[in-house]
Amino acid sequence: MSRKPERRRQPRLFSNDMRTLLFAYGDVQQPQLETIQALEDVMIIFMTDLCHEAMTYATYQGRKHKLKMEDFKFALRKDKLKLGRVEELMNKQKEIQEARKLFDSNEKETKDDEIEKKRKKEAKRALKEAKKLKLSKGD
Repeated sequence: MSRKPERRRQPRLFSNDMRTLLFAYGDVQQPQLETIQALEDVMIIFMTDLCHEAMTYATYQGRKHKLKMEDFKFALRKDKLKLGRVEELMNKQKEIQEARKLFDSNEKETKDDEIEKKRKKEAKRALKEAKKLKLSKGD
């Protein structure tokens, strides 16, 4: 008697994200578990195929173990909508990084200004102390 090989259950890593995504696009707040699992399976298959296609392109470019964003862009070149969305997200990411750099540099300048103010305050206090000592010695 032959046994069917047991199908290994894949861990459901994106169930909460799928539930939120479904709700955001107009589904009920608690969608059926089968719907979430089906959507997750489709998404995983799509991402796996996309990664394989990007890896194929990277291999042709001479990079066997490292993918770049250009590889994913090439894999999505036939789907203008997805390619446009990827480019839009990359531009937003660049804007956020530049804003963080500006914020960090402004924060650093603010800290430098505070340190400079403290130094000036200490110098003024030391000067006052020196004047007091000079006056007290002169009496």
